[in-house]
Amino acid sequence: MAETTATYALGVFCQLVNPYISGVDHHKKGFMKDFFDAVLEDDGLRNPLPQHHRNRKPGKTTITTGVWSGINDTDLTRFYNGRKKIPAWKAAEFYQRLDISKVERLCCDISELPSATGKWLLSILQANAGGRDILIDGISFQPKFDIFENLPLASGRINNGKLHLGRSSVPWKAYPIPPDKPDDHLEKTYLTQMQAAYADHLHKPINCSDDLPQTCRPEYAKQREYFYDAEGMRRNLRDVIENGEQEFDALKVDLYDGICDTCASDYADGLLRMRATLSQAAGFPLSGSVIAQFPSMIKAAEKKGLCHMLVNDHMLEWVHENE
Repeated sequence: MAETTATYALGVFCQLVNPYISGVDHHKKGFMKDFFDAVLEDDGLRNPLPQHHRNRKPGKTTITTGVWSGINDTDLTRFYNGRKKIPAWKAAEFYQRLDISKVERLCCDISELPSATGKWLLSILQANAGGRDILIDGISFQPKFDIFENLPLASGRINNGKLHLGRSSVPWKAYPIPPDKPDDHLEKTYLTQMQAAYADHLHKPINCSDDLPQTCRPEYAKQREYFYDAEGMRRNLRDVIENGEQEFDALKVDLYDGICDTCASDYADGLLRMRATLSQAAGFPLSGSVIAQFPSMIKAAEKKGLCHMLVNDHMLEWVHENE
């Protein structure tokens, strides 16, 4: 997309989609007329003109017919350039009449995100209808990716705090840093198992990281980082993707199926079992969820963190109760 100097969000939207839509006039005014005529429901349910428009004689450049009725013809260029915001009364009419499926069909050649494109426009019109703008007023827009099967996931990447798909992106929050004091709600079960693994290996009681010899503490701390990498991924998927929790759970199940035999094998102690299982997980090619196709989302660290989550779910154990 070429650099734009648009101030208002609708201008950014129009300049983005214009080159990819067929069957419309690509000149600024013509595009505004053709595009909105194509995506609005023609059900005759329109908001009446505001009182001050009904009581005044239309100007020489006032549009009197069609979807832009009541708007100054010269303003269409300003809307396209992002130099002027659609009046709230007209934006409210467009918001009520917008058919997102028509937007998606028109934008089908922007193969990355046809669904998010329609929702983006709806968000712009909703803000404009309230006299606001998602750029000027800093209104967050985070489309849910609910059509994963149709997206080019192999091109997805996480960079500079965003999940990118082609020209589109959504915020991708940095993964949390493990707190100095472990969160019992999140960490108690897998940390108890890990402490039992170290105790089994060292032949001494281990109830917290302070009980570990200095040589073992970096590894212990790294495991907590892996857990929070997986937890950060879970939270982002939940916030960004339709059915994100279910897709995340599908990843865990797929990973479990790939490492359960390794974990169930015989080892001299629980720490060796944990290390062998984590090593197997790091190299296991996940495929149980469509999000596994993102090359930069699920790395070895996240897979190891998923192992600790499986311990939390009581699906894996490093030290069995009868050992």
